[in-house]
Amino acid sequence: MIGYNWLGSSAVTLGSLLLSTLLPAAFAENTTIPSSSMTFGDDVKLAVNVPEGSAKTDLYFTFEAPAKDHTWAGFGMGTRMHDSLIFVVYRSADNQGEPTLSPRLGEQHSMPLFTTQVNTSILEGSTVTDDRFVVNFHCVGCRSWDGGEVDVASTDAPFFYALGPEGSLQSDDKEVQINRHEAHSVIFPLDMKAATGANGVPGIGSATDGNPTGAADDDSGSASGIGISRGVAIHGFVMCFAFALVFPGGYLFLRIFERVWLHWGIQSFGLLLVFLGVASGIAVSIREQLSPKLTHPHQIIGLLTFIVVLAAWTLGLIGHMMFKRKGIPSPLMKVHRIVGPSSILLGFINACTGLAWVGIPRAIIGYTIFNLLVVIVVASLVMLKKKRKMRREAMNSNAAHNFREGMPAYSHVRGGSTQQHGPADFAAPPPAYGQSVPLQTFGQQPLRQGPTEYYNVQPNK
Repeated sequence: MIGYNWLGSSAVTLGSLLLSTLLPAAFAENTTIPSSSMTFGDDVKLAVNVPEGSAKTDLYFTFEAPAKDHTWAGFGMGTRMHDSLIFVVYRSADNQGEPTLSPRLGEQHSMPLFTTQVNTSILEGSTVTDDRFVVNFHCVGCRSWDGGEVDVASTDAPFFYALGPEGSLQSDDKEVQINRHEAHSVIFPLDMKAATGANGVPGIGSATDGNPTGAADDDSGSASGIGISRGVAIHGFVMCFAFALVFPGGYLFLRIFERVWLHWGIQSFGLLLVFLGVASGIAVSIREQLSPKLTHPHQIIGLLTFIVVLAAWTLGLIGHMMFKRKGIPSPLMKVHRIVGPSSILLGFINACTGLAWVGIPRAIIGYTIFNLLVVIVVASLVMLKKKRKMRREAMNSNAAHNFREGMPAYSHVRGGSTQQHGPADFAAPPPAYGQSVPLQTFGQQPLRQGPTEYYNVQPNK
């Protein structure tokens, strides 16, 4: 009896151990989270999970991207930026723990805008460090949105990713303004059908290696692969051309050719370029949602620069008109000579802030070098012109003329008539030359003879 009980209890214990070992393993095998993933050479990773069953609108994502040289990172679903659903990740305000996740819709010719059409929940494991963004999240309503949808039965659903420029961005605001991307991928596929199954955070495999950055099908006007739209590029070119070449050229032509009308014409052309540049900048800011309220430092300095340029042009015009009417230089020209160069300096500073704003701060170095070369060339030509003018004036002076002709001729009055004398007239010694001069009593004024007539001086009587 005792042996039977012992055998029974041993069997129960052994069965319990087997169940505790095998059931979790079987459960884990049955609940493996299906996923489809892509890994890129620049250390960007993306995985998706498509829950089946009642969650007909849900998706789960895992996204990793470099954070060291980028203010933000994001990925989207769609064949182009326009009408795509995009998820942007950046540092939180306290830069601690989880990052900020902002769902946005791609707009035509503008930065993506925050949307409330979908709901996202950041899951465990999400973090941001000095070097990396990692975000796991659950999205409700992400299978369709205003302007597009993703086919969860597709084996090659289109995705893309983008990386923001260098700089600083820390915010909990999901609607915060972001700068345009500095790099982005081509469109790449994910197998949504293979990712369908039990819901959960998808794992990132290593089976595929996507094409890194390239020219995505982006109709938002991306140019040069650095995230500058055509509108921004045109605005920047017009303004840089005006301040780096046109305005310095107008000053140079005034000093070289000394033609006021030519100076006025070139500077008027520069003013027109600045006006067009400011107008295009405002239009691009509104259309592409680049600080549409014009509160960015680049926009504020730009408007101030336009006002200073207009003031310099007006002062120059009024001052010249006053000079033509009165024949004397107007005091306004002194102010013009200060305001004019100041506008060029403001234009240079604002160009640098603009280059930094669009995410290409390295271009500031090249732009600065170019402006320094322009200053050196203009200053050298003006100095050379000034030296030549001084030399020409010296050669045409009375002193130079007399030097070339020998001893200068001069006139004196004799007998009420003016007579000219030159070197030949004084070949003989003057009167009383070599004769003794008698002493005179102090206080007497002797009659002056000889040289007195040459100076038209009457003797004292």
